[in-house]
Amino acid sequence: MPQLDKVTYLSQFFWLVFFFFSFYLILLKTMLPKIVTILKIRKKKIDSIFSEIHSYKKEESNILSNYDSLLKVSFSKSKSSIDTAATEGNNWVNSNLDTLNKKSFSNANQQYLTSIYNLGKEQIAFKKVNQLL
Repeated sequence: MPQLDKVTYLSQFFWLVFFFFSFYLILLKTMLPKIVTILKIRKKKIDSIFSEIHSYKKEESNILSNYDSLLKVSFSKSKSSIDTAATEGNNWVNSNLDTLNKKSFSNANQQYLTSIYNLGKEQIAFKKVNQLL
């Protein structure tokens, strides 16, 4: 059997070592530097992406705080304007009611009060009559 022939051991060993070291050198000199540069580039890209994400999160928090402050100011201004409008409306209604009651309904109010007074008198007289009977 030629595999077990002792004469060929040395040549097989030589070629094994030769191909192994040649493959190792090729890998060491050409492939590994390319892989290392690719890994470094990837690491730099990932770091830059993380720094951009961090800056975007800071910007987002600034925007949200500005939004919250603007919303708070706008709510306070709208509340104050609504309160002002409500008080002015109430004052206007009250002043118009007073002028309306004094000018237009003064006679009607006087007649109403007189009629209530007369009804009260009649009821008192009626009660006295009922007590006498």
